[in-house]
This record gives sequence, C-alpha cells and structure tokens, in this order.
Amino acid sequence: MPDRLGDMAPHGGAWKYRGPQGADGALSASVAALLAEQAERGAFPSHVAAGDRSIADETCFVTAQVALLMTELIEKGEGRGLLAGPDCRALRRARARALDFIETCAAPDLAGAFHFYPPENEDGEEGGGDPPFLRPALYRTWFVAPGEDSPVDLIVNINILACLAAAGCDPVKSAPAARAVVAACRECDLSRSALRAFAPYYADPCELEIALARALDLGAEALRPAHAQVAAHGDDARDRNAGRPRQRALYCNAHGRPIWRAPALQAARHCRDRLLALAEIPVFPSSSPGGSHDDDAKVCSR
Repeated sequence: MPDRLGDMAPHGGAWKYRGPQGADGALSASVAALLAEQAERGAFPSHVAAGDRSIADETCFVTAQVALLMTELIEKGEGRGLLAGPDCRALRRARARALDFIETCAAPDLAGAFHFYPPENEDGEEGGGDPPFLRPALYRTWFVAPGEDSPVDLIVNINILACLAAAGCDPVKSAPAARAVVAACRECDLSRSALRAFAPYYADPCELEIALARALDLGAEALRPAHAQVAAHGDDARDRNAGRPRQRALYCNAHGRPIWRAPALQAARHCRDRLLALAEIPVFPSSSPGGSHDDDAKVCSR
C-alpha cells in the first residue's frame, strides 16, 4: 500500500516502526473530542450552510466514513497498545450506534443499497450532467428509473472499486472501470472548476486523494497510478499538517451549493493521523557516502 506518512518525514526521511508505546494522552483526548460529536440517533453529523446559518445534517455517507475510521482506530490502537481499554470500548459503543443509524438508511426496495439519508428524509435532489471523462465502464451515482438524471462522479467510482476490492471480487471484471478512473485522474487538474466536472459532489480536491488512498488500503491496486498522479499535488499532506481543519469544505450538491462541512469526520481523520504517527519514527538518510542504512529504514506502508 502507498506511504501516506512518508511525505510527513522531513527532508525525505523514511519511517520506522516504533513498536508498542503505551496509551497516548493526546490521542485519548482526540478520541473523546470525536465521540462528543456523535448525535443522539448515532449519526456523526455534518453541517450545511444555509444563508447565514449552519444546519446540522445527519447522513449515512459521513457516518459510514467515521465508522470505518473508528474501526481502524480500534484495530491498530488496541493492537499496538496506543489506545487505552476504556477508549477502545467507547469507540466500539459509538461504532455500534453509528451502524444502527446507517441501518436506518437501508433502501427498503433494494437489498444492500443505502440512502444518503434515512428514507423519510430523502428529498430526491440530484442534478448534474455527464462529465467529459465519461466511459461506458463507469458507474452512475444513483439508482434511478431509466431516463432520470444520475451523474457520473469520479470519487463515487473510486469508492465502488474500493468496495469491490474489499469484497474480494475479481479485479479483472472491474479493470475497465479502474482504467477509466486512472485516465480521468490524468485529465483532472484538481482545480475547483475541474472538480465540478469530475466529482460534482465534492468541494475540495483533497477528498479525491483521500478516496484513492482508502481504495488502495482496501486492495484496489489498479488505482495506484491514479493515486500517484493526484498525491503529487499534496492536498492530503497539507490537510493533515494543518490538523484536519474542522471547517474545511468537504461536499456539495452537483451544482456546487450548498457546502457541507463535517467536523466529526475531520476529527476522526485527525485521530487516525495521530495514531499512525505514534507508531512511526522518522529515519533520515545517512550523511555518509553510503547513503541510508537499508537495515534500519523501513517505509511505512499501510
């Protein structure tokens, strides 16, 4: 898997596994801040701008992403002794509540599908036309009747390929879609205007890099060239080094407005960043003529 911590190491240093360190107080505080974001129904809400107001918005989409990150925190934090038992138990309880909320968003008429909101809250607003990178192998965003609008979103396709890889599906069958995603990432300059065409539901190009890294974590190896192309812009590194700003714009409707922000999701990402950083120490290239010592340096691959 790709090294997403490598670009955190100053002066091109690699990273070396540090081993169990004992529970970290700052990480525990970050986890507590994350759990405080959970809503009564179990969702981790985002906030959508409505004029001069900010409205809490509970979605399956954001809650599922936080739940995935909590799973990683539990598995890696507990396994390496970096999270205390009470923190892991609290994360498990919060994850169970989050999954209960996600289940309320299950589509009643299509097994395995989920709505963005619980069905009673769906408003049906879609919008958007076909993008310039459209290929026959790509997936449309929504399950709709023939003739109804359902745009093609690049990040939606990356998430689908990640799910197929995690489920152990034959990568040969998804190869055409993966090639289309790689080609699209070569075409996208990651400007805000390009993002409107390539990923109309996303307000920041950082989300493209995060989605690609997650897909690689789950085994979608065919997307590695796409990740390399996008990661060269450094958006995820900047977001991480800024501490995952809580109010960064994350998502939007297909026409670009309104904007969603998700402090809970950014908090979960910050917890994960800290957990991974605690498990690694920088190993700098040797100043000797022989260069770095391969026996000591080990790139952190996730």
